[in-house]
Amino acid sequence: MLRFLRTHISPHQPRSENIEEFVNFTKSGKHGFPSGVSCMAVDEELGLLAIGTFNGEVKIYGNENFELSATISEPKALTHIYFVPGKAELIAVSNATGADHAFYKFEICGRVLKRTDASTHNCLKKITCFEMANTGESTNLLLGTVTGNVFALSPETLELEEFVIFDNTQLKNVNQLKDEDRSITKIIVDKTDPRKISLIFNSSVIVSYDLHQQTVSFVIQAPQQLSTVYLDGDHVYCAYKDGSYEKRSIKGGKPLESRMPFGPYPCTPIEKLIILTDSPLATELAIFSGGMPNASYGDRFTVSLMSAERNVVLDLGSAVIDFSVIRNSDQIPSALLVLCKEEFVAIDLLDSKWRPFVLPYLFPLHYAPLTCLTVVDDVPDHVWKQLDEYGVKSSGQVSPKSWPLKYEHSTAKHAQPNKPKNIYLTGHEDGNINVWTGHQESLRRLTSINCCTLFEGYQQDGRDILDSCDPTDGAPVSDASTSDVDAMESNDWPPFRKTGFYDMFCDDQQIAISAVCFNTSTGDIAAATQGGQIMIFRLSAELQIHSSAYRQTINLFEDCVKKQPKKIATVPPRNSAFIYRKGYQPLVVDQENRTMSLLIQMEPALPTTAIAYTRLGGKGIVTVGNEHGFVVVDTASTQTIYRRCLATEIEQTAVTDVSTMSRFKSMKKSIRKSFRRKKKTNNDGTSEQQNEAQDELRPVERKIVGRSEMISSREVKVIPPSLVRIVRFSKTCTTASSNENADSLWIGTYGGVVYMLSIGVNEMDEVRCSLMKELKLKHGAPVVGIDTCHFYHNFGGEDSVVNRVVISTEEQMRSYTLPSLKTSRFKCKLAGFEGSRIRRTSVVRLRSKHSEHYETFLVATSSRGEFFLFPTSSVKQHFKPTDVAEIISTVVLANGDVVYALPAASELQRASLSAYISSIQAEKKPSNN
Repeated sequence: MLRFLRTHISPHQPRSENIEEFVNFTKSGKHGFPSGVSCMAVDEELGLLAIGTFNGEVKIYGNENFELSATISEPKALTHIYFVPGKAELIAVSNATGADHAFYKFEICGRVLKRTDASTHNCLKKITCFEMANTGESTNLLLGTVTGNVFALSPETLELEEFVIFDNTQLKNVNQLKDEDRSITKIIVDKTDPRKISLIFNSSVIVSYDLHQQTVSFVIQAPQQLSTVYLDGDHVYCAYKDGSYEKRSIKGGKPLESRMPFGPYPCTPIEKLIILTDSPLATELAIFSGGMPNASYGDRFTVSLMSAERNVVLDLGSAVIDFSVIRNSDQIPSALLVLCKEEFVAIDLLDSKWRPFVLPYLFPLHYAPLTCLTVVDDVPDHVWKQLDEYGVKSSGQVSPKSWPLKYEHSTAKHAQPNKPKNIYLTGHEDGNINVWTGHQESLRRLTSINCCTLFEGYQQDGRDILDSCDPTDGAPVSDASTSDVDAMESNDWPPFRKTGFYDMFCDDQQIAISAVCFNTSTGDIAAATQGGQIMIFRLSAELQIHSSAYRQTINLFEDCVKKQPKKIATVPPRNSAFIYRKGYQPLVVDQENRTMSLLIQMEPALPTTAIAYTRLGGKGIVTVGNEHGFVVVDTASTQTIYRRCLATEIEQTAVTDVSTMSRFKSMKKSIRKSFRRKKKTNNDGTSEQQNEAQDELRPVERKIVGRSEMISSREVKVIPPSLVRIVRFSKTCTTASSNENADSLWIGTYGGVVYMLSIGVNEMDEVRCSLMKELKLKHGAPVVGIDTCHFYHNFGGEDSVVNRVVISTEEQMRSYTLPSLKTSRFKCKLAGFEGSRIRRTSVVRLRSKHSEHYETFLVATSSRGEFFLFPTSSVKQHFKPTDVAEIISTVVLANGDVVYALPAASELQRASLSAYISSIQAEKKPSNN
């Protein structure tokens, strides 16, 4: 027995009791724009921004890489949030029932937010408004009520202070206030003299009150319903429901000036108004939301900036929640912060063109529906420098100034400079690809690629000209290219300027990005669309003009069927010239002595399901697959290296025969049969019992059976078995005569078939690709992962490392020897034992939290939100269920980092499977009691 154990147990095998030294699932932070925002607050003194949500979450932002979040005890909506000036404290107000308000205090303690709940104040049941007042001696949160009283809540104790205003003081002498009409709708603190506040009663009467002398300074009776009021020294600005506002003197109360910016016809109410009289670019700058002509532009979401020198209307894609103006250290208005329902916008008020800042966080990932997500780790420094240099910051359409909020961690300056750099790549429905920083606390957009520039019908408007031509590049540009942000503004009235990114509409579904991959050695990006188009983008330090787009058509059925497939309309390539600025540009091909952009078009034009890109001998090789097969293309010569049609004869007939029902027609027929079947009376009791027994199964369980083949051409499956799920380049042992690793290409299909191909460059500098092995799995389940890794074995008392490939389907994982592809001992039927389906697999290398020892695991992501971990040094499984919700989008990196999209895809959740990383994070964060 001892001899058996000594020869079968390797010292590399981790035991079940010490597996926690390597594995521990922890969430580290969220990236993107929070869902369901409700309110905003700004601390100008410290440079902090806070956002509250309807689900009770508070997010605080400062400088880049400073993000904190916390939640209240119950998932109630936060209606108001206020900073205590200069103290890194925040007071949040929630109102779940509409009558009772709850107060919470959040303090910044290192890298966490400490929450303190206030006791319930039963006497305050009808609070109508709030405002933070700093009189110099003390800071209090003022509470206005329906009875005309003003209470004060101390931020330090969260208790009511003696600092109050009752309606039986000097307010009783105000003749304009009726007994039944004393509800306070707004409290305004005079920024020039914080001892004076103005109370708005019933949106019609303005009463200025001196807190020290407890006297009424002035009273103004509004001629109509007030929507908002702004105080500025000796003047008060009153905005009304009809879209107009007027300037009044505090002394006499008479109107000095009345304006209706977009009249004379009825306009929408001005929801908020800010008047800046100390702006260096304008004598008087009015900033307001709303006020648009009701008939023609009443459905627009706008924030207007109007002065005698310049007028701009920011046309936003979603409703405006709030906006605020912050000042720099010289007390000069420097930035306009706008919080919308679906995005956040910051405008540089010191810029003559009022250009937006580059967002270091709060970017709306869902500005166009997210279609694919790819994460790349360990990006080389030379590629990272190019991405940062040629990215969004080099564009002329954004402000060159740094982010106006400056608050940061005390340890931010001591961050690790040599930390491995990761990037996120997101594909969107509108044909855009965004590249993000993935190794920092903030998700900053490095650069963006618009794939629509390769298609006909896309116009290079003022925004794109700015984005594509930077006058500082030193390249010759046309007169149109030197235009400024004014080119983005229309000549009509109102002068709209499209601002922000959020746009819920898409012109053509064929341009939606279906797959994207990144080459770490060169930074090249390969992308594929729903219309079967493939594009390669490469970093360039020079501005280039492409005369047109060159379309290379590849027909998968060219060597398979005599009859051509049904023609599917595609988006035509661009026939006009286009200017690309430095950064990512389409791959160039020289045709007819012209510089053209390469565009590969698959025929039939079906959605691309998988893509892979690599560099061999200085040549770019791209492999793409769809539901009928795959193709390997040399992008340098645009030649097809290998083509394989995987569709059966019946599937080929279904594609080429016009009389064959399409999927849409098949779906209509299926629905029609379902209704007919429902009308019939089912008298078979036995079948009812069988159906009831079948319904008792859990929805996540399914029977593991062999997949049946297609019977006839009219029974077209929704997902054919020929669909390519996995395309991957790898360096593995492909020949038995040599133990050296060589370049190989692996293909996995929906029907459970795996293809191993060898690929390389011969002596003639030609790329050759040939089929080496074809493996058909008996159960025929979809292949979801092909991973090559090292397995430790012990034979005769000596340890050995064997290269294996683990092929994972939705139902099981199994390892095979290389290069023979014979089955080995490692096998796990996950669907049969756990009732889960495998979504994705990855190989990770985790460090022990007690030593510098590393262990390699095979991680399987399931359909139930679980991670199953299998050490490669043992055939025994170790699994750790987690609470990942959006498992379909989950990406696991080689170091154990996990990224997945949250519901609504407006945020990305970052987590880690590494116990070592979890222990480091626990040491940095103090305990939050």
